[in-house]
Amino acid sequence: MANVVKKRTVEQEELVDIMLGKNTTVTRQDMIVVLDLLKETVMEQILSGYPVKTDLFKANVSIRGGFLNSYDEYSKSRHAVCVNMNSNTDFRKELAFRAKVEQVLPPTPTPYVRQIFDYEKDGFSTEMAAGTMIALKGAHFRDEERDTTVYLTPEGGGDSIPMGKINQVKDRTVICHLPEPLTAGKYYITVALGEGLECSHNTYKELLTIT
Repeated sequence: MANVVKKRTVEQEELVDIMLGKNTTVTRQDMIVVLDLLKETVMEQILSGYPVKTDLFKANVSIRGGFLNSYDEYSKSRHAVCVNMNSNTDFRKELAFRAKVEQVLPPTPTPYVRQIFDYEKDGFSTEMAAGTMIALKGAHFRDEERDTTVYLTPEGGGDSIPMGKINQVKDRTVICHLPEPLTAGKYYITVALGEGLECSHNTYKELLTIT
């Protein structure tokens, strides 16, 4: 099974900018007017009962819901107007023909720290004592090919301090103990996967206050 790696979505404003870069003599305002007019015209024709077919799509409306007999009338509680849109067959075939496929490695997930649970307080907190057992809640904390490490960094900078003990690592939870002894103050807490160039890491957005 293969998945297509999708980039960001290109919206209409950017499409207009791209078309302007194709050496056209049409102005940006003209393009916007034509696109707006196309939308308005297509909608008018469909609402007038005409299916519409363009080089990009085919569109029409249908009614969903059954009728008791030929005299039964449309009711919003039992029926609905459905808009049906499909890509034009020729357009779809041309896209498939012109598509070039290249295998790429999937992006490496980055660990994400969402909250910190303090077992001594039995709740989420950012203020705790040295040696406390905590649980980091988030995502992508585990990788079969890379080790998970957790460390603290003083607010004002300085050497990283490794976590006292890591009890358990799951994809969404890391249970560990804060180092002891640990100087009171404010610290950043970071989760890292791997080392060196293979390392991906994330630092929790809030400072921890160690009492």
